[in-house]
Amino acid sequence: MDRIRADHHYTISYSKANRAKWKAMERIFGNWEESYAELPLYVDALRRSNPGTTVFFEGPVIQENNMGRPIRQFERVFWAFGPALEAFKHCRPLVCIDGTHLYGKYKGNLLIATACDAENGLLPIAFAIVESENRSSWTFFLWNLFFSVGGINNLCVISDRHLGIIAGMKDIEESWLDQVPPQTWALCYDDGRRHGTMTTNRAESMNSVLKGVRGLPITAILQQTFIRVSEYFYTRRESAESMSGEHVPSMQQHLERTAHDARAMLVRRLDRSEFNVQDKNAVMYIVFLLI
Repeated sequence: MDRIRADHHYTISYSKANRAKWKAMERIFGNWEESYAELPLYVDALRRSNPGTTVFFEGPVIQENNMGRPIRQFERVFWAFGPALEAFKHCRPLVCIDGTHLYGKYKGNLLIATACDAENGLLPIAFAIVESENRSSWTFFLWNLFFSVGGINNLCVISDRHLGIIAGMKDIEESWLDQVPPQTWALCYDDGRRHGTMTTNRAESMNSVLKGVRGLPITAILQQTFIRVSEYFYTRRESAESMSGEHVPSMQQHLERTAHDARAMLVRRLDRSEFNVQDKNAVMYIVFLLI
């Protein structure tokens, strides 16, 4: 509106500007209603061109076609790109999950699971579009997330304790949580498995990256997440190829800081595997070495 006023010396109403915005978006990204019909075709092409990609739809059956096959009404969709799932196998077994609102013609929520690579960069591994953040939608997301990253030992999940997430975790408790140790999902049993990650900031950062995407038609949202994840892989690969040495830069810096701090510590051996360690602040620790 300000641009029109500045360029053409004419003031338009908010409603007219909003209608113009929707028309422009439809010309670029397609019609909102038609986008739902295009989604299965796009998903099929995505699976064929990206092996390992998982996509799951959910919705009530409303009728059957002339072949006797069920026709479902769209309710939710989950997707995880194959290359991201493969990359996650080489990352810390930790994911941050979070949700954010869609603000296009049709409302809903975008759920995201984000991991962290060796250089502490974001690795988005799974997405879902759901009707809202509730018990059922988070159960849908978590079930498919665990299925997609299957085989990851001691997977730790960090969330913002949204009531829907807590309820969703309870829904899968008997079939998943009972099969894994509590330190992978309960802070009181953590034992260091959070790898220093105490918040969902990584998932929230990815929400910010996708802010402009959240107002698009549904197929365009999937397309844009694929494009942005692909761009991420390209930039991270370029960065990795320019690295030298045994460790990534952030880990090398961490090791150097740790080695520097260790020089100021006083160590007394108490036993074959037991040591008394005093740091620069005169705080005493008992350290046991695993032999």
